[in-house]
Amino acid sequence: MDEFKMNRCAAKAFLSRHTSATAVQAVAKVRYHSTYEALLGLGRMIEDGARHSGLLTLSCGVYAWMPTILGTYEAEAFNKDAPVTAIREINTAAAAVSLLGAMEKRAPLNGSWIGTSKLLHMLNPSIFPIWDGRVAARFSPISNYSINLKKTYMSYVSFMHEEVPNHSNLIRVIGDHIEDAHGYKSTDLRCLELLLFSKDVDKEALA
Repeated sequence: MDEFKMNRCAAKAFLSRHTSATAVQAVAKVRYHSTYEALLGLGRMIEDGARHSGLLTLSCGVYAWMPTILGTYEAEAFNKDAPVTAIREINTAAAAVSLLGAMEKRAPLNGSWIGTSKLLHMLNPSIFPIWDGRVAARFSPISNYSINLKKTYMSYVSFMHEEVPNHSNLIRVIGDHIEDAHGYKSTDLRCLELLLFSKDVDKEALA
C-alpha cells in the first residue's frame, strides 16, 4: 500500500457488516449532536471578508472539538480570494477533489487535514466529510503519517461519495434516528461518516 493510500476494503467490510439495527445502536452512543448543530449554524452565518475573520471564527469553533488549540491559521492556503463562497458552491465530489487539489499541501489549520476537514464540513456538510483518527482506523492499516496527507483526505472524500449510494437503507435509518432523537436533519454523508466514527457495537451483532 502506498503511503498516501487507504485500505478501502477494510472500511467497505465494516460498513457492509452493519444492519439497520446495529447502525442505530452504534450511532446512538455518539454524544456530539448539540455542539455539531451549533457549529453548523455558525458555518451558515459566516461570510467572506478581506481579513477572513469569519473563517477564523469557525476555525476556532471546530478546534473546540480537538485535543489541541488552533495555533496556525493560514487562509491563503485555500488559494481562493473568497474561500467561504468557493467551499459552499461545491456540489459534486469531483469539484470537491478539484478544490482540495488546488489548495496548498499543508492544511490551513495547524497543518492538519483532520482539523481542516471539520471546517470544510461545517461550510458544506453535503460534500465534505469529517476525517479523524477514529474514522481513519476503519481503513486500517494506515500510518500516522498517511492520516495527515492531503491526498489521503482527497481519497476519503471520493470514497465516501462512492459509498453513499451503496448504503441508502443504513443512511435512512441513521438519519431518522438523529431527527427523532436530536431534532435536526443530517446529510447522507454525515450519517455514513458518523457510522464510521462510532464505536464498535457488540461483535455478535455484527457477525
